[in-house]
Amino acid sequence: MVLFLAILFPLTLVWGSIMQKTDRVWGSILFHAGMDIPIFLGIFSNFK
Repeated sequence: MVLFLAILFPLTLVWGSIMQKTDRVWGSILFHAGMDIPIFLGIFSNFK
């Protein structure tokens, strides 16, 4: 749990700063999707 929070906290700061700089949610959404794609590829590559 601590490792998860250690990774998640800096990412939330990045997402928040993107939202403040762009004044829109789309930048944060695209960044989040970009971070999720490698995770999903890793999960689905293990299915046979």
